[in-house]
Amino acid sequence: MLLFRMLPLVVLLAPLYLLLLHARLLDTHTGLVVGFVTFGLPFAVWMLKSFIDAVPIEIEEAARVDGYTRWQIVRKVVVPLILPGLLTTATFVFMEAWNNLIYPLTFINTLEKQTLPAALVLTFTGQFKTDWGGMMAAATLTTLPLMIAFFAVQRSMVRGLTTGAVAGA
Repeated sequence: MLLFRMLPLVVLLAPLYLLLLHARLLDTHTGLVVGFVTFGLPFAVWMLKSFIDAVPIEIEEAARVDGYTRWQIVRKVVVPLILPGLLTTATFVFMEAWNNLIYPLTFINTLEKQTLPAALVLTFTGQFKTDWGGMMAAATLTTLPLMIAFFAVQRSMVRGLTTGAVAGA
């Protein structure tokens, strides 16, 4: 998983393009999702592993003694303990996907299927002229969902980033 994270985004572009071409997923939302998952999943797994490893095994053993099944332990014990890490990871993956321009510009040809940031670039730039005022106004509106998502999970995100940084926490 970490090996995929170490590769630059551009290196994965050509093989992923060929894969989507043969699967007939170019210019589809499904193909775009495959592209985002290809790059976002290794990061999410790598980041979540440290949060899951931080859960003491004794807590899981105590839940097993109490009669919980494996899925109940995951759902009722582990997930609430790693929730700040889940929200932090989800925020980072969402921000990466939202700000990614190269995948939508490569895999999607029609303007109607483009993601919002990529559509902004295509809408306000022309061959000989760029509408900078309109692009900046639209870019300001485009950042609103990202800001709302960040402020909604800010406390959990800070808690997730600082987990384990303070002794006794």
